[in-house]
Amino acid sequence: MAYQDRVCILRASDDSDYAPVFDEAFDGVMDIEWSPAGNYLSVLTRWNKQQGARDTGTPHRNLLLYEVDERGDAEPAAQQIAAYTEKFTFRWNVTWAPNAELFGRQESNTVFLYRTAEPTRYFTHITVPRMTAYTLSPGARPSLVAFVPEKGSEAACLVAYDVAAIATADAGKKPLPLAQKRFFRADSVEFSWNARGSSLLALTKTEVDATGKTYYGETSLYYMSLVPGKTFDCRVDLPKQGPVHDVKWHPEGREFAVTYGTMPSRTSIFDVRANVAHTFPEASRNTIAYSPGGRLLALGGFGNLSGEIDIWDRTTLKKVSTFTASNASLCEWSPTGRHLLTAILYRRLKVDNGVTIWHHSGRLLQQLATKELYDVAWRPAQPAETAAWPETRALSPPPAGLAAQPAKKSSAPYRPPGMRHLPIGGPAAAVRTVPGQRAPAARTIPGMTPKPPSTEDVSTADLSTPDGVAKRIKAVTRKIKKIAGVEEKQRAGESINPQQQSMLATRPAVEKELADLQARLAAM
Repeated sequence: MAYQDRVCILRASDDSDYAPVFDEAFDGVMDIEWSPAGNYLSVLTRWNKQQGARDTGTPHRNLLLYEVDERGDAEPAAQQIAAYTEKFTFRWNVTWAPNAELFGRQESNTVFLYRTAEPTRYFTHITVPRMTAYTLSPGARPSLVAFVPEKGSEAACLVAYDVAAIATADAGKKPLPLAQKRFFRADSVEFSWNARGSSLLALTKTEVDATGKTYYGETSLYYMSLVPGKTFDCRVDLPKQGPVHDVKWHPEGREFAVTYGTMPSRTSIFDVRANVAHTFPEASRNTIAYSPGGRLLALGGFGNLSGEIDIWDRTTLKKVSTFTASNASLCEWSPTGRHLLTAILYRRLKVDNGVTIWHHSGRLLQQLATKELYDVAWRPAQPAETAAWPETRALSPPPAGLAAQPAKKSSAPYRPPGMRHLPIGGPAAAVRTVPGQRAPAARTIPGMTPKPPSTEDVSTADLSTPDGVAKRIKAVTRKIKKIAGVEEKQRAGESINPQQQSMLATRPAVEKELADLQARLAAM
């Protein structure tokens, strides 16, 4: 837990009563971050230019690295193992290899690599001019990929190096890159590795779309395979125009899914050569979530979309269910891959906060409402509990669920927040008047005779005269045109309200009335 002036670690075992096992004061805590395995903690404090020179004569070391160790039943202890100087808050994060045996830090355009066994001294480093971001791959033989943004006429670049080659390279010399990809229109990047660490997806973005097609910049997706002897890179072909909404790897790393394009968006599955393996029907979706075993795939539309979620069986590529989690801002699979959690968080919506648990069949299992919900997550499970479903096993049947709760509608009229403390019917409902001011008179134009209001009722027109019958025919004809317009909407798949449905039911009677009127007019 991080506060402005201290950081504490609580032990969350069942019998510990959340007792603090580490509590230390700091001067201006800015952020904290755990390593992937949870055994190292990084603490960033506010950088003070004068503090280091005043105390030790060296630059202020405001990035602190702690090792959190728990041995048997002993209380976990956090010990500081290294400290670094970090002046910037936008790139302070330590980049860990998944096995936590090494980590990297970026300073300007240089990446320093450290071993956790000796964190106070880097064992190698590499400099890439104009580099703004980098990533370390998972796997036994990690790779480092650096991103260089576009500048003027110089293209953007992704360049990959083998960490072992960096460490063994001669002093002052760069090793040969494993792969390199150049392209234009890229200011920033988001990296996504597959589980094996052999393939990388790089989602590039620009702040401004040079083509003028959108206000929100331009996105592109690049694929890089770093398999030794079989390196391959390309731009992922996304035929439909529009932004890339989400990209996710299959848990086994054998494929990836992309949702892209203007709404309704398109979602496609690509193989390890970036070829399309399957495309789902277009729908308003912007979120992808593979279940932990990869058996199921959830496609959802959140944010400013309706919250609909489609569950697909990846084995058969058939839709399992569709349900709606309105206003949800979080969607996460359970560790077993059988249930889905959706939540409305306070940072997205200030009302109706809560958690909902769904079965993959779409059955509603549990709802928990709360006043202010900031975050929620599944409790991690042991590997034996999260065994993936075999590809041949049938999906589990849905359990008994809850009846869907109808949305509550307030009968009271809307009142602005600043007036809600006042009694109903008081100043909030009063009409503002100015003493001595007259009500505005109706507008008149000099010399113009006002037109009297029409009192003619077409439904009661005199049908004994040809003029009366003609007026009634015009009214009935307009009614038939309205009915035809409603029928056209219905054929186009649009929803119609109950009033329009009752109008459709009157068409035979209206057509009969029109025929009778036309016959009467012809006989006159």
